[in-house]
Amino acid sequence: MERLSESGEVDLYYGDEAGVALEPNVPYGWQFGDEEVSMPSERGLGINCFGLFTRSNKKLDGDERKDD
Repeated sequence: MERLSESGEVDLYYGDEAGVALEPNVPYGWQFGDEEVSMPSERGLGINCFGLFTRSNKKLDGDERKDD
């Protein structure tokens, strides 16, 4: 696929996603035995994002149209 993309035969996009929320999710952590650790938080809606990009940072979004 990389070679086809470099030769211009295909448009190769890489996808990534991320989620953000006000309530932290910390699956593990380190602290000293006599140390109290806390993380203030609030309940709220989260946001999920998904993006597709080429190696030259061209983006593909939901509004992009291709002529047939």
